[in-house]
Amino acid sequence: HRRSARTDASLRKSSLPMSLTPLAKLRSATGAATVCGAIALLYRAWLSRRYFGAEEEDWGNLGITFGTLQSGFTYVEMEHMPLFTGLAAAATALTGDAELGGEMIAILSGAIGVAAVTWMGWRWLSPLAGVLAGVLLTFQPDSALYAATPLRISTFTALSLLAVAMIGERRHWLAGLFLSLAFLCRFDILLTVVPALGLLVGVDWWRSRTRPELQPGDAIHLVPALLPLSLTVLGWSAFYKMKLGTWAFWGGVAERNTGEYGHLGLTERLGHGLETLGGVFTEVLP
Repeated sequence: HRRSARTDASLRKSSLPMSLTPLAKLRSATGAATVCGAIALLYRAWLSRRYFGAEEEDWGNLGITFGTLQSGFTYVEMEHMPLFTGLAAAATALTGDAELGGEMIAILSGAIGVAAVTWMGWRWLSPLAGVLAGVLLTFQPDSALYAATPLRISTFTALSLLAVAMIGERRHWLAGLFLSLAFLCRFDILLTVVPALGLLVGVDWWRSRTRPELQPGDAIHLVPALLPLSLTVLGWSAFYKMKLGTWAFWGGVAERNTGEYGHLGLTERLGHGLETLGGVFTEVLP
């Protein structure tokens, strides 16, 4: 009798339309992401009334935001990528307060980042993994505090995570759009997410070459996703050249951050970098 009941239940399950199962999974992941994102948004909004800034850049961002709004969105501060301050200026136009406008964008971005992590964990790994990752990121101090102050970090992170989510879902043109927007928020995506994607493509290609029985997997299709990003990088570099006479839009930031090592050779610079990483892993993290 038990065997018959199990068989009947199995037959009823298999008789359901197959298309409902992925749809149900998508809805469940979206629901969990929405809940975690909403909690993250409320927590960051609460923190923003009690936390008075992560660094001196807060004040600089307020000035750039207000200047962008005053100029009618024609002013572009060339030492920083323009997306965050443009969004913050638009929010400032609604609120009349540059600090509140910047915080609104940062808080919303932080919530979107938490939602994206929850969604990916739930959909690709397991419901427990998604919820656990979402809860941890909601209350992780760096994630929460940076998203409670008018800095661009949470916006950059959210766009990068959305790009990764779209890559995982094989929506490569959308991934290219989010990669491009992330670049316009912080150009160091070219040193972080993009090399990781390039490594993924290379490993996939090498695997298919060394094992002829395998076909190139989905990673090789990431190449078209990088086309919008490439065009965006080229466009920004041309704009930078027109304004400042050089294509190297990274030059000012690199000089500011490495100026004190200017007299050192490559080996000595690498040594300082390894020393810093060693301090992070042996002192800061413990």
